Amino acid sequence: MKTLFTTLFLIVNCSILSKAQNDTIWFDKDWNQSTKQNASFYRPPLEKEGDLYKMKDYYIDGSLQMNGTSRFKDSVHLEGKAVWYSQNGKVNQEETYKNNTLDGVAIYYRENSKDLSREITYDMGKTISDVRFDKNRDGIRYKRYYEDGRIVKTDYYGSEGKFIGTYYESEDEYQNGNGKRVTYYNDPMSVKIIEVFENGGQLYFDAFYKNGNKQVSFNDTKLQEIFYNPEGQQIGVIQYTREDGLLYYQEGETFDFYYNGIIKSKTTYADGYQTSHKEFSLTGVLVREEFYEENETIKIVSYTNEGKKIGVYEEKNGKRNGTIRTKDNRIITYEDNLVQKAIIPYRMTKKVFASLENSQITFYDSTGNVLGRLTVELEEGEFRLHQLENSAYLPRPIEGTLFEKNYNDEITDELVFEEGKKRSESRYIFYQGKTYKETLFYNENEEFHKSISYFSNGEVKSIIHYLEGTTGIKTAAIFFDKSGKKLSEYDYKTNTGTIYKYFPQSDFPKSIIEKENDKTLTQKRYERYYDTDLKENKVVLREDIDYNGEAKFYSREGELIAEATYKNGEPTGTLYSLGRHEFIEYKKGKKHGKSISYEEDEKTIQNEGNYKNGEKHGTFTYSSYGIKQKTVNYKNGQKEGYVISYDKKGNETARLLYKNNEPYEGTHIDFYGKGKVYKEGEIIKEFSKNADLTIETSYSSEDETSTIVYDKSNQKVLSYTERNGQLQDTLYHYKNNDIAYNAVFEKGYLIDGSVWVTHNNGFQAESYAHLHRDGDSITIKTYNEENEMSFEGTVNIGLYKNYSERIVKLKLGHSLYVRPSQLFLKAYETNVF
Repeated sequence: MKTLFTTLFLIVNCSILSKAQNDTIWFDKDWNQSTKQNASFYRPPLEKEGDLYKMKDYYIDGSLQMNGTSRFKDSVHLEGKAVWYSQNGKVNQEETYKNNTLDGVAIYYRENSKDLSREITYDMGKTISDVRFDKNRDGIRYKRYYEDGRIVKTDYYGSEGKFIGTYYESEDEYQNGNGKRVTYYNDPMSVKIIEVFENGGQLYFDAFYKNGNKQVSFNDTKLQEIFYNPEGQQIGVIQYTREDGLLYYQEGETFDFYYNGIIKSKTTYADGYQTSHKEFSLTGVLVREEFYEENETIKIVSYTNEGKKIGVYEEKNGKRNGTIRTKDNRIITYEDNLVQKAIIPYRMTKKVFASLENSQITFYDSTGNVLGRLTVELEEGEFRLHQLENSAYLPRPIEGTLFEKNYNDEITDELVFEEGKKRSESRYIFYQGKTYKETLFYNENEEFHKSISYFSNGEVKSIIHYLEGTTGIKTAAIFFDKSGKKLSEYDYKTNTGTIYKYFPQSDFPKSIIEKENDKTLTQKRYERYYDTDLKENKVVLREDIDYNGEAKFYSREGELIAEATYKNGEPTGTLYSLGRHEFIEYKKGKKHGKSISYEEDEKTIQNEGNYKNGEKHGTFTYSSYGIKQKTVNYKNGQKEGYVISYDKKGNETARLLYKNNEPYEGTHIDFYGKGKVYKEGEIIKEFSKNADLTIETSYSSEDETSTIVYDKSNQKVLSYTERNGQLQDTLYHYKNNDIAYNAVFEKGYLIDGSVWVTHNNGFQAESYAHLHRDGDSITIKTYNEENEMSFEGTVNIGLYKNYSERIVKLKLGHSLYVRPSQLFLKAYETNVF
């Protein structure tokens, strides 16, 4: 079933691209506009029905997929009721729209069923409530209530629709709320956990099996957690102690369960210490038992999945002895801290991947055939077979091949050792059903010196030599085609030859470049993209340049889109930059003529203008996703004339005159809405605006500015002066346009009065502060985000003659030197202002 969010998104996105719809539109399985041959859905032309247009979408077999009405014919703008159907004719979802916005009750059904799944109530796009059902309206369910986009409370119902309780969310997303909170199993829906909260703290909880019987219950009064089996019989209890608000295990047993209710593990505690831990298989068989002394493991007994004892493992005085089955099902035998035997299986199977015996590891494929062998030198410590690259492998490899596999049990690495040194490493990458291999070679000093890459068919792709003892400086390379035929050689020392660069995990080249003594002679560049019709990656030639002849550029469809001729390395004609999606006309090696660039779709114009003798000349227009942002006038490469800024609707917002490439007269507004006003080449004002504040700064001189801050109602909230970037003279805080506080500054230091500052020192309890000075008496009050005072202190700096004003920082955590960026601009919003 397509949900509302997917269906509506795809319909709007597909249709909005179409012009007036006079023909049937075809869509693929992902609702991308397609051809009839590749279509999974189709939409006939819309028919007029009163003031609206009747819209019907169909599955490719002709069965109705969607039925609704649109306000427009050439784009989907839903109005009224819309209904979606499964291919068997059953209703999937019903929604009501007003002006293309969800309004009213939307109902969703389980796929291919009449059973209810969900019911959402909207008020012009805003969610009011959301109900999740098991099957029917009066059965087990829960209902969420929203205000301003956030959940405020949830009502929970149990079997047969019996009301369980209500949970009220906390306004702080990091704190629990109050009431009863329920978690459910799915398919079918049943109560899993009921938690009870009071003042943000959990009082108790009950957990249930799918059959409805209680699984776990916790009581905050008794500090006990009780466990039950699926038949409802008590199987254990754990007693807690509480210290500093935290709970700790004290006495008894705790249990973990598998999804099917079978006991997964059982842990026993005595006098606050863990004494034993048992683990069970999905069938309930004991597979591992651990024993502890003062929470330290002293003995582990391991069993097979059938319950047969494998062995006993002990750790004493730092020595490992015995046989252990690890949690990832490895079976390892130690003797005096030396590994003697080991069996490493493939995941979730009994098939052996590797086995260690008599200082030799044998590796097997998933069918049981031997992959290779590796002789190792036993060393004391924990057996590790998969951490070679961080020098943690143990035991140490000596002779042979080490194999490593990934989470899907695919061989990803083969490392060959000779006399204890790594001599080669083959890496395998699996991508879209193909395998790509690269082998790295090392000399006797384990220095990397050569690599061989392979095509997916196993043939050699390239052989590259490196300067020994370096971190990868290439010296020479040979390239081959997929049949094994040599294509070219390349000398990296002189940069001579033809070099092939490939797309990652691909048999196709990304570029083919021919050079001679570092001078590029020819170049071909390709693009890889996903073809939605073919449902596969496609590689196409985009650029074919002969720097002593012709240059041709192609579209994804193979059409010639630009061409030029090179003479003495200088192009004449049109070049296309694939990276910037830009066409530029050239004349004798210089940009001359039209320049136009596009967005990623290579259809929507991004920027356009003209060049003259290599320099920008005339008007350049800059856009973003088809929306014009600004126009700039150039003369011989320098800005001359007006730079005009536009808003998202194309309306002019600012105009700035440039002379000799410098701003002279007018206003400039950047992408983020910050502006500067110039007069006769000098900045006289700066301003910025967001949803809450407008900040205007006027320049009295190059070194002195005056700033006024306004709220969203355009009331003055703060004004101050800066000289050489430091606060100077009198600062005013306003409330309701009247002066509420003032402070006098000299070279950034508070001399007298009150100022409100931010207090970002890492303490959540301190969000902002009120700093006051009266002579030598300095007082600070700090507040949290809820406007609650968290600290108040006063210091008399006159009594600390040797420290002067530094004592304020030491005693109160704040300096008398206040930077303009520290001013608390929204102090007027607090209830303590």
